[in-house]
Amino acid sequence: VDRHGISGRLMRIVVDGQSLQSASRLRGIGRYTQSLLHAMIERGRGHEYVLVLNGAFPDTIAPIRAEFRDSLPRDAIRVWEAPGPLRAAEPDNLWRARVAELLGATFIASMNPDCVLVPSLFEGYLDDVATSIAVSSDAPPTALIVQDLIPHLHRSVYLDAPGVTAWY
Repeated sequence: VDRHGISGRLMRIVVDGQSLQSASRLRGIGRYTQSLLHAMIERGRGHEYVLVLNGAFPDTIAPIRAEFRDSLPRDAIRVWEAPGPLRAAEPDNLWRARVAELLGATFIASMNPDCVLVPSLFEGYLDDVATSIAVSSDAPPTALIVQDLIPHLHRSVYLDAPGVTAWY
């Protein structure tokens, strides 16, 4: 893959924008995701970018549309809906979270992306976020950014609760 995409053709790149909506939006992951997407759009002129948002965070949608109004067409910011609540901190939500993962993946696949970018997989313990990668054999290539492995390195500090460990 070079700056012109796979074999020199332009690509449709779908970005999972939930890290711009969850509690991460106010921390480094949210700022990184926002800056990365702006840089990708600026440097990847000609490629088609689609930002996918989660309808469970309605108060974040207008500010995100405003943030990207000069760089993405309005119809390039799309919203999907899933049953909630999803937060993994409540074990009874597990079935809804799995359904939401499938719904989100199906929504993304319906856009026929050449590739998908998931800026943060570790979302959803305390938020109604449903992230996933390659939930089907015909899923598009997915790039995943792992922002922080400190919980893995310092389990006793970050992963001491049984529910957190299973989710992580």
